[in-house]
Amino acid sequence: MGNHPDFARPFYAKLLLFGEHTILKGSEALAIPFSKFGGQWALLPADTPPEIMASRQQDLPRFLAYLESPAFRTQCPFEVHLDAFRAALAQGLYFDSNIPTGYGLGSSGALVAAFADAFCEGLPSDFIALKEALSRLEHFFHGASSGIDPFICYLNRPVLTGPGNKIVVTQMPAENATGKHVFFLLDTKIKRKTGPFVQVFLKKCASNTFWELCSNTLIPAVNASIHAFLHSDWSALWENFHKIGASQYRFWPEFIPESFRDIWQKSLDSASFRFKLCGAGGGGFILGLSTNWPETRKALEGYEVFPFFRF
Repeated sequence: MGNHPDFARPFYAKLLLFGEHTILKGSEALAIPFSKFGGQWALLPADTPPEIMASRQQDLPRFLAYLESPAFRTQCPFEVHLDAFRAALAQGLYFDSNIPTGYGLGSSGALVAAFADAFCEGLPSDFIALKEALSRLEHFFHGASSGIDPFICYLNRPVLTGPGNKIVVTQMPAENATGKHVFFLLDTKIKRKTGPFVQVFLKKCASNTFWELCSNTLIPAVNASIHAFLHSDWSALWENFHKIGASQYRFWPEFIPESFRDIWQKSLDSASFRFKLCGAGGGGFILGLSTNWPETRKALEGYEVFPFFRF
């Protein structure tokens, strides 16, 4: 375990830039590694009290039991070094992570990616098969998993997904560290679960009016935003980002925490910043795009914001 060449490698959070919910209805989606948050394996001191050990290892002992179960082992197409993992847990192994839970940032995906890196062999090189293999591991944490979160965390690369099981591992556009144009996150400080908001979205799609909005406005704007971002077309990105945020404000108000609706409304008329959901909605982070970061920072004084990509 300790001799594994990548044992100390960090595994970063994942951030869904575009495609929240609309991926379920045929849009593309783009998710990227987010290095502000991450985790890596670490060892507790040998004299660590049992209660501290249990609190730091959290679900890892139960994860081991899941991996040892016949249901998992008989269907696992790759090798898992269970003896090494069992021994490492006995030595005080835990996943030292600062990825917040309830934010849709892939906290379990990062752990699964770290586990696959350190304790699995024979993982497939084909992207679709690799995603499926990682989903088998993450199944323990969610009951069901697409595998996309651990896939992004494992590769540490942006991933474009779409209809027909489309998976493209891509590159971030060139960044300008001194640029005024900025992607940023606004922290709502509200934890939420994805499932209920998925169900609300799907229920809304049963309405012809809402479905026409999705198919005629929202899905084209999502796809256009993704390709504008990847090809550094910032004018098209600003235009389509605004379409997404305005549609979400008008037709998805329950996805925006009530205490943030006023500042979201102000963004619709602002020349310097725009908002859209980041992930499921209902809390977590709100994704922002700024054309003038100093002005935006001043307008958002009192809010906790994190710039993460400048251009």
